[in-house]
Amino acid sequence: MTASDGGRAGGVPAPFLRKLTTVRIVSTASGQEPGPPADPLPRHPLRGCRLVVDIGSATGMHRSLVLSGPSGAAAAQPPGFLDEHLCVNPGNRRTAACCAEYADVLAHGAPLPDAQAGPRVRHLLDRYPGCLLAAVPRWEGGCLVGCRGGGLIRALPGGRTGAPLTGRQCSGLTSALHAWLVAGHRLTAVRTAAISCPYRPWLTAVLDLRFTAG
Repeated sequence: MTASDGGRAGGVPAPFLRKLTTVRIVSTASGQEPGPPADPLPRHPLRGCRLVVDIGSATGMHRSLVLSGPSGAAAAQPPGFLDEHLCVNPGNRRTAACCAEYADVLAHGAPLPDAQAGPRVRHLLDRYPGCLLAAVPRWEGGCLVGCRGGGLIRALPGGRTGAPLTGRQCSGLTSALHAWLVAGHRLTAVRTAAISCPYRPWLTAVLDLRFTAG
């Protein structure tokens, strides 16, 4: 269900193709600290961009552009690794009923208490065997992201209790992590993430990413 480097997401019925999310990893810069993008990209390459996600890892800072629509809509974007996948909010009954079984990423829009978020992530992975990642925002702050085959990322705001991520921030982070995996990286390597709106960089969410196996 996932396509990369300009391909089309196979297995997704044609009526759902407009719902695809495109993530383009456009740059790698070692030694940067997480936060609002230090070198904002010009307006033209950000056309159609919903979020910028900077993932800090053991190998440096990797910037991803999260765009709505299939890769054709992202034709004017700068070069880089391209991942195209279907991201669905399982909390939206109408969308979930028609699309969840085809989803590569499931990201809840509404936060849950931590005691409920973990079981919900596991339920989504069990219920929809085609998805690679499932995520739920936490009332206590940040979100939980579960990976098929084991592994959980606890994304915490600065390592402290804080505001839960919005549905858009949660889905954007999870889509960027999906692209990270498809590009051949490991979730064990991620350390931080900064999620920002390209035209509102002051609304950046800065997170510590803590991976646990299991």
